[in-house]
Amino acid sequence: MPRARVLVVDWVAEEREMYVEGLQAAGFTVTVAEPSAALALVTTHAVDVILARVTQPHQAIDGIELTRKAKIVSHRIRVVLVTTRIEPSYRAAALSAGCDAFVMLPATPTDIADILRGALAGQQRLDRPVRRHAQHR
Repeated sequence: MPRARVLVVDWVAEEREMYVEGLQAAGFTVTVAEPSAALALVTTHAVDVILARVTQPHQAIDGIELTRKAKIVSHRIRVVLVTTRIEPSYRAAALSAGCDAFVMLPATPTDIADILRGALAGQQRLDRPVRRHAQHR
């Protein structure tokens, strides 16, 4: 069975590295990108699921806009947004854009891998986002 291909999108290099380490250990094939390069990678590389921050400060694109544009490229791409906030306005915007699940920080690498697997299996997790109180490093 082929390994699921994850595109990790975050403006903080240390966060990208943490995700890569945990996801590779969980059996995913991982590519990383800064927000400005993410959409180009979606159009040129095989991607099964995108893991992206909702908020991408000082970037041309945020996680919700990336979700909207990625779903135009391929409705088969799953998108999991990472956030510390879950106000109804974010949830509504994410749903409208086509988000498949949320990861509420802090979350462990195991939590994130489980949520990605669920999204790949078509399990939507928007109304009850996972919130763990564990260290995510």
